Formats: sequence, structure tokens, C-alpha cells
Amino acid sequence: MARTTANQVLLSIADIPMAYGATVFDDLCKKLGPSRWWGIAPEWRIAVATIHIRAEALEAQGLIRSEWSEPLPDRGNRRRRYYFLTEAGEARVAQIRAEQAKKTPGVMEFVAA
Repeated sequence: MARTTANQVLLSIADIPMAYGATVFDDLCKKLGPSRWWGIAPEWRIAVATIHIRAEALEAQGLIRSEWSEPLPDRGNRRRRYYFLTEAGEARVAQIRAEQAKKTPGVMEFVAA
């Protein structure tokens, strides 16, 4: 069973212009293979809550920042938390992608911009 790492979440946030939990989850499911099923991708055990836990850790490290949206009527006036890379996060993404390119030349599906 694979585990969702903070680096995977960081790369997904980098690839999504207005990233929030569900979009990061969907992006990871596409990149890792299994389809979304009741909030969990069975083979990989990716839960939406995992995204938020990893994002909180990334924010504490200064790699991302988050902003709450205004209440959204289509969500029952609940707000959405958006995630954005900081400069340090952008540098870390570049480092991860460079390391990944060295390990797996020609296999850039997950780390491609």
C-alpha cells in the first residue's frame, strides 16, 4: 500500500491554479492511477482528509499558503480553502522535479509541469 506523501501533495498544488482539497485529491488519483471511490482511492488509500493534513504540514514549513474563499452558495454557504505555493514551495517543487528526473529519466508523467 502506497502512502500519499507531502511531496505528492506539493506537486499537485503546483499543477493546479486554484488548488483545494478535492482538486488535489482528484489530481493525485489521476496521477497515481485508481479512480475516485467514496472519497478513497482503494489501492492507494488516499483520503481527502490526508490532503488537508499534508497541506497543514506544508504550510507550517512555509512551502504553501492558504486562503479561505467567501461563502459559496452552491456549497451551502460553506467556504473553500485554496492552497498556493510560496517562493520556498516553488523552489522545493523545482528540486523535487530535478531529483525525480535524475532517478527516472524519460518517466516524467507525475512530475511534469
